[in-house]
Amino acid sequence: MRTLLIFVILLLHWPSVSFGYLEPYAKKRWKFELRGDYYTTSENLNDDSETESLNGNQFTVSRLIPSLQYDFAKDLSTEIALPMSYAISQTSDEDRERFGLQSVDGAIYWLALSRPFIAIPNFQFKIPTSGNDPDGDEVYIGESAFELIPGVTIGKNFDFFTPEAYIGYDIRGEGRSHLFRWKLIGGFTFGDFYFSTGAVGFESVSDDAETGEAEDRLETNARVNGNSLIYDSVNPSIIKWSSELQMRISSSWRIGIGADFDLAGTRTSYGQLYFLNISYSQSPGAEEDLPKLIYRDIYDTDSEENDSQFEAETYESEKVFERALKPESEPKKVRPKQRVKSKKQDIDVKLRKVPKRPGPKSP
Repeated sequence: MRTLLIFVILLLHWPSVSFGYLEPYAKKRWKFELRGDYYTTSENLNDDSETESLNGNQFTVSRLIPSLQYDFAKDLSTEIALPMSYAISQTSDEDRERFGLQSVDGAIYWLALSRPFIAIPNFQFKIPTSGNDPDGDEVYIGESAFELIPGVTIGKNFDFFTPEAYIGYDIRGEGRSHLFRWKLIGGFTFGDFYFSTGAVGFESVSDDAETGEAEDRLETNARVNGNSLIYDSVNPSIIKWSSELQMRISSSWRIGIGADFDLAGTRTSYGQLYFLNISYSQSPGAEEDLPKLIYRDIYDTDSEENDSQFEAETYESEKVFERALKPESEPKKVRPKQRVKSKKQDIDVKLRKVPKRPGPKSP
């Protein structure tokens, strides 16, 4: 199982290890994922981490997030996502709706360490495209600040349990506070199912440019977002509990369902998020049944084979996987005269091997 870890990499933003982070991959492998989520809130968290009602208002946002991941090498992967958002702000006076591209998100992952545990430094960025206008009258569909997020994920795959930890530093533009992001997840494998659960959150580690003078921003949120502090809040922090159940349909297809629940925080919205995702991955040149050999140590946890035999089979699986990815050598060209000569030689050999028939006996 140790040698198998050189084929793995950790990915952005979903809390699965066996299906996303400890997933075997190869050069030129790509994965397409489509995620849909729905967030609803009718409360905020104030400075004392207490919930406050939105005075009967409601804010909901639905997102559709297509993403594409491509592996340039066995230790380097990239990803791009285009989240599209549909937000509804319901107040006693007026309901506001808006749909648009929330941002352009990207990430780079580098497998720096594979044993005794996995360490994946990563670099993420978010380019806002929502065009929030503080003087306008349209509901917000996302954050309005550019973000750069260097971080690192650490994990290790045991027989049926996979712990994962992440820390990152979110550098935000537009004078927004910088955030310390973190995640602590535990995953459990049951055959073709993988269940992960744990805490996720962030904390403001610097002051917003409008700290102590946030009246204008609060007024805008009250007017267009129904008092919700979901976007463009001053010095926010949050702790969430996230859970997800994933199923491996085949060597290429995955499907997952999960939910996030806000637990505590300050100066942000308080609500629940529900999501569903489906992904398809493909490695050009790999035979159809090869992933089953590689996946063995992740899913077949009830195997009774001894360690030496298991390691030998895993090593052989890796060799077969590598051979499948190498381009086939061109067949050697044979001239017509050589073919004729070769056939004559074959006939001569066959004739020499035929035993002579005994002749008639002399009287």
